Amino acid sequence: MNTFKIIHIIHSLAPGGAENLVRALAKVQRRDGNAVDVFTVGPPVDITANAYAERFREDLKLAGIGWHQLTLAKTPHAALTQLEPHLSLGPRSIVHCHIFRGLPALLTLQRSSARVVYTHHNSTYPVPPWLLYWVANRSADVFVSVCLSTDYEAKARFRGPSRMIHNGITLSSYRVHEPMRVPACPVRLVMIGSFTAQKNHLRAVEIMSILGPKYHLTIFGTGPLEQRILDAARDLGVDNIELPGVSSTLPNALARFDLMIQTSDWEGMPLSLIEGHAAGLPIVATNVGDTAAIVADSLTGYLVPRDAPAVLMAEKVRQATKEATYTALSQAARTRSLQFDIMNTAKNYANLYHHAFADAQ
Repeated sequence: MNTFKIIHIIHSLAPGGAENLVRALAKVQRRDGNAVDVFTVGPPVDITANAYAERFREDLKLAGIGWHQLTLAKTPHAALTQLEPHLSLGPRSIVHCHIFRGLPALLTLQRSSARVVYTHHNSTYPVPPWLLYWVANRSADVFVSVCLSTDYEAKARFRGPSRMIHNGITLSSYRVHEPMRVPACPVRLVMIGSFTAQKNHLRAVEIMSILGPKYHLTIFGTGPLEQRILDAARDLGVDNIELPGVSSTLPNALARFDLMIQTSDWEGMPLSLIEGHAAGLPIVATNVGDTAAIVADSLTGYLVPRDAPAVLMAEKVRQATKEATYTALSQAARTRSLQFDIMNTAKNYANLYHHAFADAQ
């Protein structure tokens, strides 16, 4: 197969799902002989003062992947003025945008030889849906969804080809907690997610108040609502929650835990749940987005309705960590994660890139 010049556009070198997907995907694409660069378009970050971002950048550099930090302007024309000198587009160039904010800046690329791929990483929209599809129809050649709900809508509202491609991770990086043992006391729970309204960490605090001291929860992440979570824990007298920030060694860190929880109000296809299963962790989660495509209810964990009371989720956590169920859930979780290998995701995107040029002939 012919190779490509691939440019990924993401928000920042952050621990988000889209960013971690690109981190893994770009490395596979580079190993396959493609020229790959990553552009970040969020607020400028001092890499030397951010350990996670610095490790992210070094990871890209070691793989032979370029990184460019831009600050996109408010208007598409001004944004493209910033972006265009960096692109060096060739005859088989793919501009792969993973953030809506980058799409308006790509409007005029329709007149170039580049093909524009937009991947929408959530089940909700950052702007009214009509506006997102108006921009996407004028700037992108292919629309990719990571969850079924968006895929259905894209097929109805996007004029060009639309596909659904599952997220993936580098499975070999994840250490499984061995042996597959029944959790000791306290049971070590883990949650991954930025402190935003989407993740609904307040529900997690309530769950821990119900579970009591025999359970301990570590939440990896940062965000604007972090202090609100700490205040809620204090008000409920909850002292079995730890907030260590962001981990740059998460694949190894997950092996220290027994079970993962997710309390989100909405999701796309959450990469963190794939990571949890890759480490052999059963998962108790709200059934939102395409969570059910990852967590098989009663087989690799338990799903609860989005609006279910915290007491139900707490009961599912207790059930998942019982001696009679835990080992089977843990083994099935690791097995299920195998279908989300980044190699499969990369192969699907490679086929999509080739079809994008073939369809344009």
